[in-house]
Amino acid sequence: GDSPNASNNDQSLAGSPIMLTLDLGAEAHLSSLVIWGRYGGTPDKPLYDATLPLVKGASYWAFGSYNARVFEVWGSNVAPSDLSNEAVWKADGTWKTSGDWTKLADCEIKRPSGCPATCFGDEDLSVYPDAYPPSAEDFAAAANGFEFPIAADLPAVRYIRLVVITNWNYYQRKRISQGELSFYAYEPQNGD
Repeated sequence: GDSPNASNNDQSLAGSPIMLTLDLGAEAHLSSLVIWGRYGGTPDKPLYDATLPLVKGASYWAFGSYNARVFEVWGSNVAPSDLSNEAVWKADGTWKTSGDWTKLADCEIKRPSGCPATCFGDEDLSVYPDAYPPSAEDFAAAANGFEFPIAADLPAVRYIRLVVITNWNYYQRKRISQGELSFYAYEPQNGD
């Protein structure tokens, strides 16, 4: 990355990403994922300061806290049997090469303002004084969620695995706290 904390981010979770496995309940041809950050907060207030230029539904924590920043989306139709064996699915990543999982997307959430820093880390503010509060563009993007397309030529999947490589926390503490994940599907037409 091009910010001091991006290099810190890249080093901290790269060897031990945060993973989340979900069961969609049925196979689906996915077209996209929309992700919203954890709602709320300024460093000093529990929700938000109404005097600041806040877009309804936006969050000061969208580019801070433990929201995902760089992550992969994987899919499978094989029920994960490796959940009890942490050495397989977490540490060594052999599940990626098992043939059961397909990478659906590489994702990175970026602040539309172009600021590469988190929203309110003191370390960021010393280098990026405009990092906090987020810009009106940042607020609007956070309120709308960040959409990531999934290619139509990929197989239908039932199980999803998010592999969070970096979050927005300056110190890269090994936590994740998202507001919402929405997966969108399509019905294939004419043998698609």
